[in-house]
Amino acid sequence: MAPTRLEVQYPNRRALLASARTEGAVLSFFVPGSEHVAAGTDVILAISIENTDLRFELQGRVRLQLAGYTARAQRGLGVALVGEQKRAAAQMLAICAGRALDDGTALDSRHDVDVECLVNLHGTRLKGAVKDVSATGAFINAPRLSALRGEADVTIHLEPLFGRWGGRVLKARVVWVGEKKGMPGFGVRFLDATAHVRESLKKHFPSPVR
Repeated sequence: MAPTRLEVQYPNRRALLASARTEGAVLSFFVPGSEHVAAGTDVILAISIENTDLRFELQGRVRLQLAGYTARAQRGLGVALVGEQKRAAAQMLAICAGRALDDGTALDSRHDVDVECLVNLHGTRLKGAVKDVSATGAFINAPRLSALRGEADVTIHLEPLFGRWGGRVLKARVVWVGEKKGMPGFGVRFLDATAHVRESLKKHFPSPVR
């Protein structure tokens, strides 16, 4: 069956950015509207923003009917995107945020690494190891910490001296907590400017970050 096409208009860029949610490998959007579309239905989102010439087209799958993320409880759909469609959605979000395209979500290649790090969460220090990394984010293998939740801001010290201080510092936001390749840990999105992140990775990892 061909995907159902939905015309979606957001009032401004901020509303579109606020509609996005990251859950592990899935990027989902709140799509406002009263149209009923069953969960599991493939859809094409023809997205526009009022008073702009911006137009985007993405394909995803309806996860559920739901009330909106805002206090007004606007009705709509939760639509999930993965793989290449997630990459295209990340480019759209970067454009709407006024950032360079390589500032989007998972827009560049990841490299397997094994680098000791120290994670600072509101004064609590957690030893771990960066297991894969890109210019936009990383997976950190670390023991489970009950205080660690998605959307938490952390400071990452790469290769701290004697495992306790110093090292290259990056600011990041936790986007998911769980397991990857059988290892407990969490995924982060870097908050620093891309140039700073690239320079930090260049110093610590011989593989070029494209």
